[in-house]
Amino acid sequence: MKGNCELYAEHGVDVDPNVEYLRDYYDGIRRRLTEEQVKFIGQMPLFYEIECHRHKLHFSHSLFFDVEKPYPFLPLSSLKDGTFDIVCESGYVKQYDLAVIGHCHRNLVKGNVVSVSASELEGVSYLLIEANENTVDFEHISIS
Repeated sequence: MKGNCELYAEHGVDVDPNVEYLRDYYDGIRRRLTEEQVKFIGQMPLFYEIECHRHKLHFSHSLFFDVEKPYPFLPLSSLKDGTFDIVCESGYVKQYDLAVIGHCHRNLVKGNVVSVSASELEGVSYLLIEANENTVDFEHISIS
């Protein structure tokens, strides 16, 4: 799935004013990408949804601010200013039995939203998900 790094490689950092300091880095990446790689990034989906035992599961890099925007994800500042909590209670999120994200680089659970850390900021982990007719259960598994 497409995340913020792929968006920066595809469009440059202008899509996210919070990362101006990364302009040179991503401009360098963009110069090295082949046409085929740019096309591949452009075709990557922003999210993946699956139904398992009548449970709706949503997987995306982050929760969305607006999927029609060039940078659709909530900014990391949303974790501090309360916006993340509000979006977790929205109808768009509540329609899923489980929404899995990773952008915030830490393990957290907020209602039906689960974040998995894949960075050294909090320790690398993965999520073990088990769905059956009655429930969707998950467990953070640390690998670092």
